[in-house]
Amino acid sequence: MMTLQGQVGSAMALCWFLASPSLADITNVNIDGGVSGIEDIECDFYCPDSPATFSNSQSQLGYGPYTFSGSGSQTVDLPMGGSLQATGTAQQTADTTASGFSIDLMSYVSYDGSPPGGFGSSYVSNSFTLAFHLTQTSILDLNGSLNGTCFDAFGPTSCSNFGQQSAESIDLSGSGFDFNQQADLLMNDPVNFSAILNPGDYALEASSTAAVAKVASYAPFEISLDANFTAAIPEPSGTMMVPVLFFAVWRCRARRRQREDLSKAA
Repeated sequence: MMTLQGQVGSAMALCWFLASPSLADITNVNIDGGVSGIEDIECDFYCPDSPATFSNSQSQLGYGPYTFSGSGSQTVDLPMGGSLQATGTAQQTADTTASGFSIDLMSYVSYDGSPPGGFGSSYVSNSFTLAFHLTQTSILDLNGSLNGTCFDAFGPTSCSNFGQQSAESIDLSGSGFDFNQQADLLMNDPVNFSAILNPGDYALEASSTAAVAKVASYAPFEISLDANFTAAIPEPSGTMMVPVLFFAVWRCRARRRQREDLSKAA
């Protein structure tokens, strides 16, 4: 027969189990990534016939780490000395588990050179999609940041000054739910979001386009996200332990009195 101490211990273990949040399962994970870029130099004298370009894509199924990147560059040496150079790089990393995921997209463009002699431009597109199935109603905690700034010789500047469009955005949708956010490209734009999601199929899309042109400049962009899912099971309050423990103690004392009464009767 279980002792009083054993009954109390069992009751406490049961309360701890009920009060502990459980992790939600995400399944059917599918990642699709794409990177592309155009690096072009236009000069007053000799220039290459066509710009340097890159375009690649990659897919991955299941949990685990994911890495993908692409880059391109074009350099022109000027007859009077010096050179013009345009470069672009896009990189993606991610890691997925049954209870969450993390992603990081980095885009970098630069142009080194200025008139006289010519001008150049660099453009990079970085796109990422993570599709998954959520097995049960869950609480999502999504945190991270969207960063993007353009620089010229004088410091941070508006990306629109280069005559190119730069942007960063994320979008999570599925099962009647939709959340999206775009970055302010002159500052750190934090992502702090929580929601209750129903079971079903979802897709997180993240995209970044970075561009510079005409004058010596560069632009580093980054999207960084961490997502955690917890099963949305109502957690009992700590006061539940009181009646459970009271019942365990009462039952033990009742049995002890019953044994004592039987001994006296004998």
